[in-house]
Amino acid sequence: MYSFPSITNILIVLAPFTIFLFSLIYLLKTYFLRREHLTRAATIVFIVIFLTVLVKIFLSLGFQYYVWSQNGLSKFLLPPYQPVAYFARYSWQHFIMSPAIGIAVSFALVLYFWILNKIFKKQYLDFEDMLILVSGAMIVGWPNLIAYLVIAFVLTIMRIFYLFYIKREMQRVPLTGALIVAAFITLLIGDYLAQILSLGFLKV
Repeated sequence: MYSFPSITNILIVLAPFTIFLFSLIYLLKTYFLRREHLTRAATIVFIVIFLTVLVKIFLSLGFQYYVWSQNGLSKFLLPPYQPVAYFARYSWQHFIMSPAIGIAVSFALVLYFWILNKIFKKQYLDFEDMLILVSGAMIVGWPNLIAYLVIAFVLTIMRIFYLFYIKREMQRVPLTGALIVAAFITLLIGDYLAQILSLGFLKV
């Protein structure tokens, strides 16, 4: 029989990580083997990731409230001993802020590329790329989002160099593959990369 900490780890840490990992594997498989179905796959992954993040947040809130309420000292941090704003601030900082900033930044980038698409009448970012970008941001959270974007940028530059200067092919380079691979890498070693890039100060 699982102890309470084990159940918490499974529901809040292991289960979401597994869902994120298999979602990215599904995207990679679709991208390389059945690219004509990529838009559908990206839509499915976006919905799954969004719902998983929401469930993870609510479970984290519920478990944290339960743990505090069962402790003789920490129960005084909850209503009616403290205003609900205290628990709300704690929850925002520890459970909500990371995916929320990831979503906000990714949507800002999507809006930026959408405006570029409209102004210059070119497809700088495809619809499936937009979905993958937001999904990846929700998966890695903040501040690992910075590492995610850096990796995606580096992979795109490498592919541009390969196509333009080695294969001599002049064509638009979509971001799709770079976004998927970057999300996969960041999911697996994002915390380590954040330490290398000294991103810890961005955590509030």
